Amino acid sequence: MTDVHYRAPLIEDAGALAAFGRETFIDTFGHLYSAANLNAFLDRVHGLPAVAAELADPARAYRVAEVDGALVGYAKIGPMSLPVANPPATALELKQLYVLPAYKGQGVAATLMAWALDQCHARGARDVYLSVYADNPRAQAFYRRHGFTIVGHYKFMVGDHADDEDIMHLQLWD
Repeated sequence: MTDVHYRAPLIEDAGALAAFGRETFIDTFGHLYSAANLNAFLDRVHGLPAVAAELADPARAYRVAEVDGALVGYAKIGPMSLPVANPPATALELKQLYVLPAYKGQGVAATLMAWALDQCHARGARDVYLSVYADNPRAQAFYRRHGFTIVGHYKFMVGDHADDEDIMHLQLWD
């Protein structure tokens, strides 16, 4: 496998991150939605203004994986936004973990996950939550291998389309 380089992105990387997020979401889930719903979601979550604002927000952190200067994956952590009853005040959320298909199974996702969990721990979190599409068994298996368990369900909105989503939780070490 080609050498993968990991780093914290700069604000100048916002455009590349926005494009990568759009591309990977479309490749994985685009077939599920109408064009209007997909575009509304992509503009809100993976639009350049949204990504640039998140990169500038100290409550969030990103890590990118690159090969020869091109993005092949990234992870993002931040404050809890999932509908979990009474989460601990210090809980954090793994917001996204995206990896190009050619790099799945190559250790990129595992390296990004290790970074995300280390960052959550360093920020004082003992609990990490994430959401995963209910019909994505590969992602669910990956998260289970890292110790996450399903603790709830909710409807994830893509435009006006509601997807079944599982909420997963991991209690971190001391």
